[in-house]
Amino acid sequence: KTLSVARLELMGLLIGTRLIRFICEKVKLKFHKIFLFGDSQIALHWILSEKERGVFVQNRVNEIRNILNSLEVKPEIRYIRTTDNPADLGTKGVSSEALEQSLWWNGPQWILEAENDWPNVYPLEQLKTNEPKGDDTEEPIALTIVKRKKEAKERRIPIHELILDNG
Repeated sequence: KTLSVARLELMGLLIGTRLIRFICEKVKLKFHKIFLFGDSQIALHWILSEKERGVFVQNRVNEIRNILNSLEVKPEIRYIRTTDNPADLGTKGVSSEALEQSLWWNGPQWILEAENDWPNVYPLEQLKTNEPKGDDTEEPIALTIVKRKKEAKERRIPIHELILDNG
């Protein structure tokens, strides 16, 4: 059976959730906030909704929820527009020159701003009101982990730097 785009998006959120758990377990840092961005409203609704789904979807939703509930710091799952999602570059083919100047390395510029100034994103809870119907045609997820310094300022660390810097 072919997987729909929405199911593939759900798999991306599951992989991102597993990655968050792995990093929280292996990296010896104290995290105060963790964000997981997804650009598929359908997959995000599946995680939020209490409605029973088919076996494939429900098993993955249950695993995501179990992982999130097991973490000391609960990740905030948020919607992000596809145009702001650096993970999309990995699925759409891009030249090396374009990749050098892309969102791939540091994410959208607004990610460095204060959280309440972030455009185009909203917490998962705000998705409750308008559940989309049908399949979703949007693409994968992006992950940003926020590390709080002693001065109580946030520094957003691209995932590739976090992994490289902390072995």
